[in-house]
Amino acid sequence: MANSIDAQNPIICDTAGELKPDGVLYPKSIVWTDIDGNEIGDNEDLLLKDNDEVVLFCTRSAAAGDGTIFYFPKNFKCNGLTMTTIDGGVAYIYL
Repeated sequence: MANSIDAQNPIICDTAGELKPDGVLYPKSIVWTDIDGNEIGDNEDLLLKDNDEVVLFCTRSAAAGDGTIFYFPKNFKCNGLTMTTIDGGVAYIYL
């Protein structure tokens, strides 16, 4: 699977790279989960930054399949989105 950024909601990401170009975005939540053929293993990392290199979210799995759901604070804003690291699984980023 490749990143799906054409649709506005959600951004679906399984590969590191720029997801949205510069511009003000208001992320609401991120879900990191297993999907057939792309599972989260032990000690895998997910790191999401904005295009100014500000860390928006980072986590490490404690065990295989250990995904997460994170809700950004209300009215949280950032400048673009870049998935710096995604070792396994798929991230769904809701705007």
